[in-house]
Amino acid sequence: APTTPTVAPQKPASMCEGGSDGTLKRLSKAAFEYWTAINPTPTKSVILMLGDGYGPHIHTLARSVKRSNTQSSTLKMALDPYLIGSAI
Repeated sequence: APTTPTVAPQKPASMCEGGSDGTLKRLSKAAFEYWTAINPTPTKSVILMLGDGYGPHIHTLARSVKRSNTQSSTLKMALDPYLIGSAI
């Protein structure tokens, strides 16, 4: 089946509108349409299942085992950015 060539979206001259009458500036419709056209649609939801009792100590153990198995001392786990204090 033939495909239609995609046309690159035109970047708007101004990303904001309003503000001249004392109102707050806001993202213009043209800017919104431009950014949604050039950026992929984000994933709508993610389901993450963690067992009861999963905490920093289990995560640290998993990271240590994975680092040992891969011979990497700098390996990061996918949840590492979300580990804050004593909770995930």
